[in-house]
Amino acid sequence: MNCPRCHSTLESDSRFCNQCGATVQPYSRRIAVHPSPPGGVPTSAPPAPQPATAATVAATAATANVDDPAAEQLLWQGRPAWRAFHVEWALWAIGGAVSAYYVFTRTQTGSFSRNAWWLVMAALAVGLLTRQLLIIFGVRYRLTSQRVFIDRGILSLITDQTELIQVDDVRIRRSLIQRICGVGTVEISSNENGEDSITLESIETPQTVSEALRRSVQTIRMRKTLFVESV
Repeated sequence: MNCPRCHSTLESDSRFCNQCGATVQPYSRRIAVHPSPPGGVPTSAPPAPQPATAATVAATAATANVDDPAAEQLLWQGRPAWRAFHVEWALWAIGGAVSAYYVFTRTQTGSFSRNAWWLVMAALAVGLLTRQLLIIFGVRYRLTSQRVFIDRGILSLITDQTELIQVDDVRIRRSLIQRICGVGTVEISSNENGEDSITLESIETPQTVSEALRRSVQTIRMRKTLFVESV
């Protein structure tokens, strides 16, 4: 092939002349064509599928349920434990025994002191039981794969919820009385709107709840990270 301007000899696929710079032939995109079947029309080759890597599969699985309410699962629910009040009942029994010994050894049958003792002990028992029922049935805790819920109230209900992505720290607090009763309090520090830590008071198996909460926070943060990286 020769240059149309300077007639220099060029390669057959040259677009420009290497001597004078003249355009030899216009650019045309090359398209690979599959051999067509007899009587068929040639078609362009489809792009080859990219092999799926382990990272791609993991990212797809982890980001599939990000912020999907339908994928939210209940992990744990509970209330303040009955056994958290065992010490109060033990003190009531000990105080009743001591006072009964003092009253019944110094008074006669049918006296005012003995009748008053029975009324006081019954009133204390009713008061302790009422307080215990209000605390236990007035609060309910729920932990899901995305949020922590605290329901307060018996007739009217107030629900506080905290997103797990906002949780900063989880701590277990167990006083001497709680250790005796086999319960504990889980404190959750959250950076949501500058709120103070929320507490799950006097629950059974606080270590199990704390571990489930920690794993859920790590999982949802990993999903968020993979989702941002995949965008």
